[in-house]
Amino acid sequence: MDAQHEIGRRVARQRRRRGLSQQAVAGLIGRSESWLSQVERGVRRVDSHSVLVELAHVLRVSVAELTDVAHQAGESRYEAGEAIRAAMLRYDVLSPRSSQAESLRWMRTELHRVNGCISQFGTTRRAGGCRG
Repeated sequence: MDAQHEIGRRVARQRRRRGLSQQAVAGLIGRSESWLSQVERGVRRVDSHSVLVELAHVLRVSVAELTDVAHQAGESRYEAGEAIRAAMLRYDVLSPRSSQAESLRWMRTELHRVNGCISQFGTTRRAGGCRG
């Protein structure tokens, strides 16, 4: 998968996570729905840094989150990375009984704890019972 296709995939994922239509996002950045669809499918490149900045702003993510292609499929830094990513992207993690902010704080704390274990032990397998 090339870098442009990965950027488009990330834009599409973030747009869906925010519950935004292609039409809404395209309108907010001054582009057509067709243009955004082509970007998301990797057919068209994001043609300027300023457009990429606008996309990131509308999607409430950093430009780095849209452009970092170091973690393409199959290139996780550690074995459990893909499983952690998948678990954190699950929509049902945000329980209707708890506030979204509390759930996001909990996920952020857990992510920092896991990353600390990885940094300390090198892999999740050796980290075993690491509690942060």
